[in-house]
Parts: sequence; C-alpha cells; structure tokens
Amino acid sequence: MELEATDPFLPNLIWGKGKWPSFNLSWFIYLGIALYGSQFPYKIRFPSLYALAFHYADLTQNQGRYSGRIRNHPDRDGINTYFSLVSSGQEKPLNFTIYIPPGYDKIAGSSALNVEVTTDPAKILTATFLGGKEMWAGI
Repeated sequence: MELEATDPFLPNLIWGKGKWPSFNLSWFIYLGIALYGSQFPYKIRFPSLYALAFHYADLTQNQGRYSGRIRNHPDRDGINTYFSLVSSGQEKPLNFTIYIPPGYDKIAGSSALNVEVTTDPAKILTATFLGGKEMWAGI
C-alpha cells in the first residue's frame, strides 16, 4: 500500500508501505471481499456472494429489473440502483436475507440491505429467500 494506517485489531501496529497488517485485519478484508466484492468496504460489486444472492432474488422475484436477465452477465450497477431506490423508499426490498458474522453489516458506513448479523455458526454464510421458503447453505 502507498499509505500507512493503524490496524484496528492491533492499535499499536502500523501497516502499509511494505509493512504487513495483522492476520485479523487480513482475514477481515479477505472475508469482506468474498462477501461483497473487490471494493469492500466501500461498495458491493459483482462478483461476490452478496451479488449472487441479490442477482438470484432479482431474477426470481423482480424479472431481473435491477441486475438484468442474463444470468452470467449481470448489470454491475444494478446493486447501486437497488440500494438507492430502496433507501429512498421508492421501491420495496427484495425478499432475501444473507446471514453474516458481526462486523460485516456496513458498506461505506451505511447498513447493507438484506443482511442479518448472526453469531450462530450454522447460519453464517447462508441465505434465505421468500421468507425462508428457499435456503442456500454455505454460500
């Protein structure tokens, strides 16, 4: 990294400019990128676990209005459009929930839609659709 920063998991540790972060920070970023994409913690992007669940929910509940109808080529701006419309009250949220570990519920400082924080290891990284009528285990 071109900059240096304090490690939030070990406040006495400075990382960047050739210095390594803690394992805890590395793991946090790694899991965040898997959950939300390469621009975590600032944006949710395709490809990511969240984007897969979002795209499926959009296709099955909303005819792909946000992410497009092509399964293997989603609209990369669809998630941003969805967040904007739902956050402003212009649209209702899609009916899906992704269960995530604590610390991963904010994107760019705002609560991520359709996520629920849990410490239950059986629920972490699962997703439900249509009020639990369908479940993805270990997404």
